[in-house]
Amino acid sequence: SCHDPHGKYRRLADGSIGKTGTPIQASGSYSTSPDPSGDRAVGVYRLLGGKGYVSSLFDGAPFTADPPAAVSPDNYNLPEDRGDTRVAYGKGMSEWCANCHPAQLGGTGGGKAHPAGNDIKFSSAVAANYNSYVASGNLTGNSSTSYDSMVPFEMGTADYTLLKGTATTGGQTAGPGASSNVMCLSCHRAHASGWDSAARWNLNTEFLLFNGNYPGIEVIDVPSRISQGRTRAETLRAYYERPATRFATYQRSLCNKCHAKD
Repeated sequence: SCHDPHGKYRRLADGSIGKTGTPIQASGSYSTSPDPSGDRAVGVYRLLGGKGYVSSLFDGAPFTADPPAAVSPDNYNLPEDRGDTRVAYGKGMSEWCANCHPAQLGGTGGGKAHPAGNDIKFSSAVAANYNSYVASGNLTGNSSTSYDSMVPFEMGTADYTLLKGTATTGGQTAGPGASSNVMCLSCHRAHASGWDSAARWNLNTEFLLFNGNYPGIEVIDVPSRISQGRTRAETLRAYYERPATRFATYQRSLCNKCHAKD
């Protein structure tokens, strides 16, 4: 319901998105994708539907927002036991999500669950929290190495030269600046989450780790609200195979990456 199976949407040389015009020469989703030119376009990010798109699985109005500006490294969905995989989210992700979830941006149906979108820039306090936060009780981080793929953010730009230079499997680790903003995917995954509500981490418990290790149903002293019916191996996979040592002994919710309330 999110992706256009025919891949008609394309990014043109002037940065605009359309369904017609110059032919699509290649995918535009990757750091190695070619740039569009005067006679060649590139595909939009992940073949997502754009303005006017009607999904066969969603009984709603045609989309009103085009796909976001974003770039993935060529290698993605990798184990993160050695470093983070960084998708460079530029701008427009939350607005695109609102094609089907308008209430989450304060549209029809109610208020916001959490502010998100191009206009929701990181305050100086939130950026400082993000950049200093390493784990519960550890605020010794710095802006040059603070990026965490468990809590990604948008850079606030559609400059594809910058986005392509940022999309890496460990080489770019800088945290947010004044132009950065929170987006839906800061807290949620689009696919394959291991947790309720497609969250990036377990929102149903105060602690993500138990006594310095991932919880699991095979560990009899771990409360069920923490293990959530998963084995320790499943929990490890849900956290991108990161070693538990990257977190605190009793790591609390990753909401604290921005809010530092733990």
